[in-house]
Amino acid sequence: DSHFLGHIAFARNHQLYTLSGKDGSVSALPTGSDVSDPAYSPDGSRLAYVLRGASWSDLMVIGLPDGQPVALTHNQGRSQQIACANGVSEPDSIWAANPIWSPDGSTLYYLSDAQKLLKTSCGFLDMAVWKIAARGGKPEFILWPAHGSDNTGLPGAGGDANLSLRPGVGNELCYTHYAYDPNQSSSLLVQLFLATLNQAHKPGPETEHQSELALTPGGTEGEALEPAWSPDGQFLAYIVRTNGSTSLQVMHVSTPARGAPDFQDYAASITLSGGSAGSISYPVWSPDGKSLLFLGFKNNAYNLYLAQV
Repeated sequence: DSHFLGHIAFARNHQLYTLSGKDGSVSALPTGSDVSDPAYSPDGSRLAYVLRGASWSDLMVIGLPDGQPVALTHNQGRSQQIACANGVSEPDSIWAANPIWSPDGSTLYYLSDAQKLLKTSCGFLDMAVWKIAARGGKPEFILWPAHGSDNTGLPGAGGDANLSLRPGVGNELCYTHYAYDPNQSSSLLVQLFLATLNQAHKPGPETEHQSELALTPGGTEGEALEPAWSPDGQFLAYIVRTNGSTSLQVMHVSTPARGAPDFQDYAASITLSGGSAGSISYPVWSPDGKSLLFLGFKNNAYNLYLAQV
């Protein structure tokens, strides 16, 4: 039986669709022609997603089943340049990506480079964590990204990505942390980090690593990325990428998490899939915690796979 309970939202050819578990039917949503990153609200009544323009993207929300799209951000800019004292220059258009919902559905966390508009630092280039009320309002800066070691706006390793808010806690945010290895500057460290969001951080490099903990080692251990919390907040599904191959792992995360330097939780991880679906990415838990959805590349095509846990 290939059916499942509920619905799955997904992007295909830059358009947004829903897949019904009842009969397998696929329905297009009126969300535009260049969209990505769909995320259901906790009660399933709304869908957040990202709408992309020529050099910008906006955070959108649509009510289900028959609502109209509403823009929460307005990032197109005025085709002006923002100059920094060290010579870094960036357009005033802004990117938004990867929305996730707070447990009560009142807030959306997302990635953005909007900190460049604050002009409080020259670290323009990487994606940081922001939040905004799901009904609209002023975006609020939350967490400074990984960036160049001298805090001058020189390129970092891409900032943070793949946000996942821990259920049952509300202020613990797991994400993929990209940084350059301080011992080998040409090598990337791709690790899972856990941040405790006690309050909004003032924008600036001095907030980097505040209340942050590495859950996985870097370097020769491979790259750990794309975390996804189980509905009970006890387990973390994630992808490990080593020498071009990928696997789907699950670890139990202690409270408090046992991170660096021992990484005991990581050492006890279980492999759920070692590549039977080809290259694996973007795991998502079902609401009952019994299945994991992921994207698999196999036979020259991307498809959705559902694994029973």
